[in-house]
Amino acid sequence: DQDERIAELREALEGGKTDEEVAELLQGLGGKDAIVYGGMCFDEDFAKAHFLITASLLNAPKLTDEIVKRKELLKASCKTEEQQMAFLFAMELMIVKEKRRGIKKYDDILRKLWEHDIISEDRMDTWYRKEDGLKQHYPDFQLDDAIDCRKAGWKFIDWVQQGEDEDDEEEEDA
Repeated sequence: DQDERIAELREALEGGKTDEEVAELLQGLGGKDAIVYGGMCFDEDFAKAHFLITASLLNAPKLTDEIVKRKELLKASCKTEEQQMAFLFAMELMIVKEKRRGIKKYDDILRKLWEHDIISEDRMDTWYRKEDGLKQHYPDFQLDDAIDCRKAGWKFIDWVQQGEDEDDEEEEDA
């Protein structure tokens, strides 16, 4: 069963609404008592992130291309730290439930989210360190899946951290 709010978002996306209008609709729909993969979800930010991902990204032939195509919508919907964290956990859930082949390409997904200023480096680092973070949102959470996503994402996270270390060294030398 899917939450009916997903269909409302899909209609708005297909009906020519602007990214800002769809983001406003998402906020207005709320996330109380949401249905997420057949179970009740009581975290509003997570539920809204799930609605957004399901409506805008799930059916994409290539997820990274769709992230780029929908970047303004995703940015408008992920403004706060809480929204960004919820988005990362909802993306993780969608990948393990619907697009398991995407686990191996998780570093590419994270790279696109970061390159287009949808998710901050700090939020990605927090997500990486919270292997069991999805458990609070989804009771059928599997730790092995979370570990696999993080192993695949580590390549990108390490690259970002290495760049940060080099920037720090350059500042010290100046």
